[in-house]
Amino acid sequence: MLAGTADLAALSRRAPKLAGFEGEALTLSGVELFQATWELGGLAPEAPFPPALAPTLPVLAVLSIRRGDSGPLGPFSVAELAAARAERAEPRLACFAADAFGLPGARLAHPVAAFVAVGDWTLPHIRFVSRADVPAFAGTERVSPH
Repeated sequence: MLAGTADLAALSRRAPKLAGFEGEALTLSGVELFQATWELGGLAPEAPFPPALAPTLPVLAVLSIRRGDSGPLGPFSVAELAAARAERAEPRLACFAADAFGLPGARLAHPVAAFVAVGDWTLPHIRFVSRADVPAFAGTERVSPH
């Protein structure tokens, strides 16, 4: 089984910091979502992942861009890059700034699928945290009783 080899110190330098895990779920209404999936090339399959994560083969990049015009946070835009499993279609993206996502040298190799939607987006309170240096089954801890 493959395991990630990304440098944890480098990942932690750009990771967001939380003062604590308290908080309630937040629902934002009327959020626009664009999501597209590509096979990710230009990197070894395990390179973008910390040791705790095992990549899928092929490694897929899922780009999600959400935009909201109003709500308790005011107007916002959020871009997220994640890994997932394969489906086939033909998304198009004119430019991919791999460095902005901490993946220097990566390229979007083969388009897989894309869609657009509008709906409510609920950000649940944090229930679990996982260590990035050991497999999830050994390094996951409950931080909320809910």
